[in-house]
Amino acid sequence: MKLIGKRSASTILNKILLMGCLAQLLYLGYLIFGFIIAYINLHHGTQYFPDTFKTGNFNNELGKNSSETLSFQFLMPFSDSVTTGNFTLHTLASIVFFLGFYSAFTFYLFKIFTEMSMDILFNKKVI
Repeated sequence: MKLIGKRSASTILNKILLMGCLAQLLYLGYLIFGFIIAYINLHHGTQYFPDTFKTGNFNNELGKNSSETLSFQFLMPFSDSVTTGNFTLHTLASIVFFLGFYSAFTFYLFKIFTEMSMDILFNKKVI
């Protein structure tokens, strides 16, 4: 199989990278939505999606107040996995920065491999 050109490994890689970028953006959107719902539930006393987006003291450590160990648990759809962490603005900013950077990196790799799938390899779009 060729590495560069039409019907090559770069064509397969650009499709995989596009799906990966879209999955990362969906995950990022889900986590931001989860933080918004958890914030509304915590500060306004409402119960939107109470089984999916939980906040509270989940680690049961002795010697710490419940206000110091406020954490979140977000149930991931279509699986039994759970995303957990401290419920702080720093955690939200770290998640947005990391996943945003990683999805932008994956998107630019997708663009590079898309242009490598063309007949003319070194064009202005690749460079």
